[in-house]
Amino acid sequence: MRSLWIAACSAALSLVPGTVALAQAPACRVDVWLADGLETNSDGAVRIDAHNRALRDRDGHPSMLAGMLTPAAQRSALTGMDLPGLLGQAGSLMVVHDGPVDNVAVPAPCGGSLMIQHIVFSHNQLSRTALQGVFVWRPYGGARPFMTLVSTPLPHFTVDADPVSADSALRGALVRNLEQFAGYAVAARR
Repeated sequence: MRSLWIAACSAALSLVPGTVALAQAPACRVDVWLADGLETNSDGAVRIDAHNRALRDRDGHPSMLAGMLTPAAQRSALTGMDLPGLLGQAGSLMVVHDGPVDNVAVPAPCGGSLMIQHIVFSHNQLSRTALQGVFVWRPYGGARPFMTLVSTPLPHFTVDADPVSADSALRGALVRNLEQFAGYAVAARR
């Protein structure tokens, strides 16, 4: 009788937009914690006030980069990705969080938590122009966490480019960084 009642409730919920039927709800969950925004690092021969200098112009006004890769832009970049699948958690529900990591009890018996710790626009003599990301994957269930820095070169990127092209290039580089990181994280478990 109880299973019949659950099936009826599940069927009724499936008719309501924005809900998932109880029988279809995934048991696993991948929580994604977004970075606060874009940071910059432009090291040269002389390292004076190099960190985050590219976020302001010569007069101290915010540059074009200052509004790039905000949490909303990161969320948008994640939209077309199967991040759970790339992390070896196919079929898991992906839940994206703005703001700092919330240290709450593990919400699912499987899956994990991906933290985008830093997103850095880097311009220096060694790597030229690149988008770098520091990512941490913490699987639920007590498995060892994995953290690394990933870098995607941006050889044709200029800060003076039109904002739409620059935004598209940075979002694309973030996606490539996440794909590369997921590959490393899965390989590290083997």
